[in-house]
Amino acid sequence: MSARSAAHTALVRIASVFTTDVMVLGFGLVNTVLATRILGPSGRGVVVLATNTAMMVQTFATLGLPWAINYEAARSRTDRDLRRHVTWLMVRNIPLAIGIWAIAYALVAALRHTAALGNLAMPILALSASFSMLVLLRQLGTRYLGGLHDFKSRNAVSILGPGLVALCLIANLIVRVRLTPEFVLWLNVAGGVLAVTYAVVLLNRSHGVFPARYSANGTSNRDFRIYGAKFSAGLIAQVLNYRLDAFIVNAMMGVRHVGIYATSVSVSELLLLVPTAVNVVMYPTITAIRGDQRNRVTLLATGATMYGVGLLGIVWALLADPIIRVLFGSAFTESAGPARWLIPGMLAIGIVRVLCHAAAGAGHPEVLTYTTFAGLAFTIPLDLVLIPRIGVLGAALASTIAYSVSALMAVYLYGKVTDQNSLRVWSHLFRDPLVRAIRAVGARRYPGRPPGSEGETTG
Repeated sequence: MSARSAAHTALVRIASVFTTDVMVLGFGLVNTVLATRILGPSGRGVVVLATNTAMMVQTFATLGLPWAINYEAARSRTDRDLRRHVTWLMVRNIPLAIGIWAIAYALVAALRHTAALGNLAMPILALSASFSMLVLLRQLGTRYLGGLHDFKSRNAVSILGPGLVALCLIANLIVRVRLTPEFVLWLNVAGGVLAVTYAVVLLNRSHGVFPARYSANGTSNRDFRIYGAKFSAGLIAQVLNYRLDAFIVNAMMGVRHVGIYATSVSVSELLLLVPTAVNVVMYPTITAIRGDQRNRVTLLATGATMYGVGLLGIVWALLADPIIRVLFGSAFTESAGPARWLIPGMLAIGIVRVLCHAAAGAGHPEVLTYTTFAGLAFTIPLDLVLIPRIGVLGAALASTIAYSVSALMAVYLYGKVTDQNSLRVWSHLFRDPLVRAIRAVGARRYPGRPPGSEGETTG
């Protein structure tokens, strides 16, 4: 496949995933706005603590299996026997993931009376545990479908859960059932059940992924676990980097400020739509291509992501105040300041997500691990220093600094694994998307001019 053909195919797939993620985000925004306006900062804080706990536990419990499945599925998507072998590997390792999940929630239950978890009552904790397991299983399904390049099915599964929750919350405006944190979590659990069930049906009917060991050419369970473990350490550090600050805010300032800060984070993460869509498509795409073409596609995608998030960030900085006031009400006006401080951090996360997962698709999952631990080394100390002094603004500033450190490390390590100087990598990130855009404009204005050879801007 030529570089132009590969880029076109990737863009089409990215557009498909991006469109779906916009819809998921739209449903999520409806869910957040309706629930937040009714629950208020304190109720919102309880839901955030429950869902953040769920996300952290499922990240520990997955052992990196979703990404190992994505990697193996992308390599074996044209071979039915190998697909079934990948399914066999997944099924064999799920009991281990469930065991880790159970131990983790037993530990959370023992610590629920601490300052960081003081608002997690047992019913909330039980719902959080259920939601965590469903997120784990859903992620296995969506990563498998993505690895098989069945992005249409992956998109359908992704949209089901948030769509169901949004419909129920809109219906609640009519029937007026009393909305509580427990009720919101119940809706998320129901959406998770629907998504997981649909993913299983799609995998079986469309791809025939019944588990069957294929010892001749299939990856060994040991190698499968090793790949997942390399990814797992980075994912654990990543979720700690992204979620731990909510627990620190709760311990230092209380659940109301968790609600304020979480709203800042939620609206700022709108900027991550672009890297999320690029990342979903790029990981299996990078796995399937080789050599210098892989490097060209990676740097072009990362640079374009950087520009996309940057432009959206400028718009968001101008509109943060009125949007938060209109959507969430006057009780959340304090969220606008932290949301602005998080914008540079979102741009840094965009670079990290695309570059590290492209490196993982090329067989280097350790890049994500080292990159995220570099950021985490700054997150906790900065939170402990800044939050007592400037409150939730401190949490936002600490996150942005930590994410920026991660981005610098990601570029440095990507340069190491591809034998490039990090300054050269930065040069291509800034230059290649502009050159490609100028060529595209020139091709439209002067259609008779022969196009330049692909990949001349990246060596």
